Amino acid sequence: MVHGSWFMAHGSWFMAHGSWFMAHGSWFMAHGSWFMVHSSWFMVHSSSCLYTITVEYKPNEQSTINYEQSFTINNQRSTMKIEFREFNPFDLWIWLKFSTVPSPMEKEYIEEVFNSWFLLGKLGGFDAENLQVQEVGVDLSYIEYREQVEDTNLMALMHNKGEFDYLGTWGRCWFDLGTSDAIALDVLINSLQQLSKEYVEIESLFIGGENADWSIEDSNQSRFYEDI
Repeated sequence: MVHGSWFMAHGSWFMAHGSWFMAHGSWFMAHGSWFMVHSSWFMVHSSSCLYTITVEYKPNEQSTINYEQSFTINNQRSTMKIEFREFNPFDLWIWLKFSTVPSPMEKEYIEEVFNSWFLLGKLGGFDAENLQVQEVGVDLSYIEYREQVEDTNLMALMHNKGEFDYLGTWGRCWFDLGTSDAIALDVLINSLQQLSKEYVEIESLFIGGENADWSIEDSNQSRFYEDI
């Protein structure tokens, strides 16, 4: 009798709370889908930040979830355009057209690229007549590298550069490429293309020539690098 009353009393408790678990179980199932949807949103934003997913939660009368998604592509930068104008390797202006006025940090990125490029050129790094590793091909294991290059080869050295100038969304720098080979420009273009994708958006790169609305007569061209 005593235990019968216990089972009757606690049976009512289990029946009452069983209804609670059933009711809230539906809530967890419904909201579990919500968390799954929004967890995908967080995963997308934490990975590449290329896509924005907007999820609108609309529960209907049956406690199910209806949602609408709209995708917006962000940070998708256009490809940097490259144009060659009148070219004189001993008196060369290189021009950059930015999408916006560059910040001090972005200017630092740009100048580091050009300074590094010029330093390599001044040390003879762009010598197309000595590309032994490139000419070997894919398998570079145990290649025999010739330490001494023929003295008949003309040294490929850059001579001078000016200071980098900025005007609004434009930037420019003067160079005397000296006897360095044209591979130097390929290296610069490749570097600026990646820089534009990762750090500073560059709309256009102009090799040579000049801009009619920005005279080169009052430039900082005379402030050259000293010999290393």
